[in-house]
Amino acid sequence: MAWSVPNKCPPVQEKIASAWICVLILLLCLLATSGWLVLAKTESWSTFLHSAQALQISGIGFGVAMLVLTVYLMPIEWNNAIYANWMNWRAEKMLRWQEIRRKSAYLGASAVLSSDTQLVDKVAGLELSPAEYVMPPLLFAERDIPPGCERFQAIYEALLIMMRSELLKNSLPLNVYIQTASQNETLSLFELAEIWQRMGLPAYNHICYCSGMDYNALMSKVSESTEASLLMSISFYSKDSLQPIPELGSALLFSPRFTDDSSALRIFGAMPCHLSTLKTDFEQMAWVQQRPVSSIKILIFNGIEKRAAAMLAVQLADSGVSLHQDSKNLGMADFA
Repeated sequence: MAWSVPNKCPPVQEKIASAWICVLILLLCLLATSGWLVLAKTESWSTFLHSAQALQISGIGFGVAMLVLTVYLMPIEWNNAIYANWMNWRAEKMLRWQEIRRKSAYLGASAVLSSDTQLVDKVAGLELSPAEYVMPPLLFAERDIPPGCERFQAIYEALLIMMRSELLKNSLPLNVYIQTASQNETLSLFELAEIWQRMGLPAYNHICYCSGMDYNALMSKVSESTEASLLMSISFYSKDSLQPIPELGSALLFSPRFTDDSSALRIFGAMPCHLSTLKTDFEQMAWVQQRPVSSIKILIFNGIEKRAAAMLAVQLADSGVSLHQDSKNLGMADFA
């Protein structure tokens, strides 16, 4: 996925009408009309110029001059108007997107299992704000959440859990869009809606999948919509297998309620960390951010807490990290 300014094909750059060409057109029409008057003259000039025929010829000459000038000037002025409108649209759109990037609360989407050091930028496409940067990793035990629909569901639920308080603040029905590169290993729309309702989240207008090809157009649409929209993206990636697995989730919440507020756009995310490689993951996270990691939100799913807690305690101890358990499923790991 990429959060970028929607593309729009620019018109031809504006052209400038030449005043000398306009003068030349008028002179040619004047000469042609004068020549026609001379050829049409059959009597004295004083009588002829007061006749209806001379008036008719002069009117036709004037009309032809105006027609030629219009044919020459109209396309130029029309193109200039379109070009000016497009430039204004582009300037306003760029300003709007700069405000959105500046107002983004935090970006919490990364895939530390990848050897691609630029994966964060490729997937997110946003400028990170170090002062507001928060990275909430999602603890996965491979034996408990295997690749496939279960992992897709785990990421989907994790995003909703982290966004629950923000979604409950939003009193407007949501349009929910889920972007994936493939429909394989995903949940049905019925299952997505069932999870949504089970978590007691606010009403929604509809839930649907969308492809990456129409995602930029969708971003443009929802950013200008009067309705609240939730855009979720679950990416598939695997460095060791040809079969991609869902490993990365992030979401954008657009709400008209926050249009003029610093929280106009909220970015949430979930990142998979394997417990068996937790120490390496922590080190890589610090390297990706180009600064020491001070604290990390940790989310543990129901059904794996006991075994995960034991593995987590060992790994955190080796990494010099203390874990403060805020609730049954959510904790904060503070680095020593």
